Amino acid sequence: MSSRVIEQAIWTESGGYRIVTAKRSIGQRITGLPGAVWRRLLHQWALFRARRLSLARTAAQSPRRLLVLCYGNIYRSPFVAAWLGTRLAGQPGFEIRSAGFHHVPARPSPREYVRLASDYRIDLEPHRSRLVEPADLEWAEAIVIMDRYNWERLRPSGADVQGKIIWLGAFGGTGTIEIEDPYALPQPRVQAIVEQMQVAADGLAHRLLGGNGRA
Repeated sequence: MSSRVIEQAIWTESGGYRIVTAKRSIGQRITGLPGAVWRRLLHQWALFRARRLSLARTAAQSPRRLLVLCYGNIYRSPFVAAWLGTRLAGQPGFEIRSAGFHHVPARPSPREYVRLASDYRIDLEPHRSRLVEPADLEWAEAIVIMDRYNWERLRPSGADVQGKIIWLGAFGGTGTIEIEDPYALPQPRVQAIVEQMQVAADGLAHRLLGGNGRA
């Protein structure tokens, strides 16, 4: 790749970004930063903007119908949907669904993950994965995503859907808003991801109930 061509993170009002090839930016020319450093800065700025948009949307829209998405719908989204269900139980009007993008439906959560979830009093034993449908996207008032891959999969769905997207990690108060896919990761890392999801889901529930959430 030419030194005058870099990949730039282009912000959108949907709370995500896309990567495009563009001529060397004015900012890079002014700062003199190498392309790799400039891309990292753009990436961090993109995630910062996604966090702010997520917080703003929950405050402005007060969503009650929540669709929680991840890639496979066997790890992250069923846990978060169940955890939110416990935190929002008894509150009128809340409905929560989970789904994913994997083309094979009706898959169970892995046994070791079911056992881990049970430590948090979440029962994933009966859960079976489900492919997200256009009707789910229309039904949802907020679409809770985990990472850039989820956002990219939703991008072709149009502005109405993109305007519902919130990033779960925006409510966790950590350095990143992306929540890594636990698939094939060692158990200590999976445990850390579950704890990250728990904290972020607590922050989201607090926000939905009228609190300030987590910045």
